[in-house]
Amino acid sequence: MYVIGMLEESLEYRKWASDAIRSFALEERMDVDILEFDKVQGLIDFYQDRSKNLDFLFLNTTFNHESTIPLAKRLKNINDGFQIVFWTDHMEDSSKCYEVEHSYLVEQSRLEYNMKHMFSCLIEKWKEKKLVIFTKGKRIVLDQENIQYMERNKRKTYIWMRETADVATTVLKIGELDERLNHRIFIRCHNSYIVNRNCVEKFYRDRFELKGGKSVPISRKYYKEIKEM
Repeated sequence: MYVIGMLEESLEYRKWASDAIRSFALEERMDVDILEFDKVQGLIDFYQDRSKNLDFLFLNTTFNHESTIPLAKRLKNINDGFQIVFWTDHMEDSSKCYEVEHSYLVEQSRLEYNMKHMFSCLIEKWKEKKLVIFTKGKRIVLDQENIQYMERNKRKTYIWMRETADVATTVLKIGELDERLNHRIFIRCHNSYIVNRNCVEKFYRDRFELKGGKSVPISRKYYKEIKEM
């Protein structure tokens, strides 16, 4: 499921856009949940609740006659794990959008026309940042940047997270997971291990020392490639 947030002061447009997105999602067999916000503080409160996350946030470039660029920057500082879509009915004033990272900019009246291309771009970027696994029939979405390393042991793969002591498990093999990962972030270093390069503190001939003290082995098979990297 993709969780979509929407901040738009026009109730009429907000409802129309929500219906248009749901209709498109139904045609494309996408599972979406749309959360509508009519107050800035409500959106900020949502983001400050660490147990809740959005995948995509649709923002009008102005809200109550004020630019939403400072708001977008603030939300990115709270939690950067979402993509922003700006929409506007004043494209000539849209250059300020480039002050903050966003994935798409669309004219409000052309939302339906651009829907397929827009979601194609969003989902492609989403896949670079997320990892979907199934554990006991439950779908779990992990932020790739929050994964510290992965370890295959017997018939399970253990996924160790960075910021918490949480460990996710999956029956997927290391090779299968490697195909789904962003290789700008992850390094395959062993038949049974993949590591997040941003978690590496020291590099030795036979192992990585990770921030926090854990050690991950490096096999001969991968050493040359890792050294060049």
